[in-house]
Amino acid sequence: MMCDTSIKGRVLPTQLDPDGRFCLVCETIAPPRSWHCETCNVCILKRDHHCMFTSCCIGNDNHRYFLMFVLYMFIATVYASYYNIYFLSDYITFDSWISIFKIVFPLATLFMEWTENQLYVFFIIIVLLGGVFTGALLQFHIDLMLRSVVTYERNMKSKYDRGQWKNIEIVLGHRWHLVWLTPWIESKLPCDGINWDKMFSSKTE
Repeated sequence: MMCDTSIKGRVLPTQLDPDGRFCLVCETIAPPRSWHCETCNVCILKRDHHCMFTSCCIGNDNHRYFLMFVLYMFIATVYASYYNIYFLSDYITFDSWISIFKIVFPLATLFMEWTENQLYVFFIIIVLLGGVFTGALLQFHIDLMLRSVVTYERNMKSKYDRGQWKNIEIVLGHRWHLVWLTPWIESKLPCDGINWDKMFSSKTE
């Protein structure tokens, strides 16, 4: 959230790149892979999407932090779900269809039968669904990273695909093998999000 991945304060090209565009709102030339965010009201370098959880755009400079955030959320929810289910097994017995109904529809039964146990079931299922959601989200964004595309480019063949290992480095930086441990590890990115054509071939190598 503290990373400004927009075009603010950047030295932008003065000539329109074949893959770039002129932004009428920002009144400037937007580099390749940059798109204007209506929520942030500014063009974002290598914009992937506007994250509703962090209320900021995910772009060139904070892409790795977003991936780490999703990874940590996935690990936390899976870890919590394991112990939650273990805890729940001592309170729930599957001896009738009503007990199964309570598991499938915890919110409905919470209002019908207010008990502490039913409240536990409701929260446990919320955490479990969170694990499924973050797992799917993590898989989706790792696939994009390995193909060197962002969300807008997911159905296109990437012009910046340099192989999986180089693609990982483009997102996570030169010390990509360490950044998963903590966000405080410095890992310089090979691209500034502006001069793509100068650093990467326009065709897959």
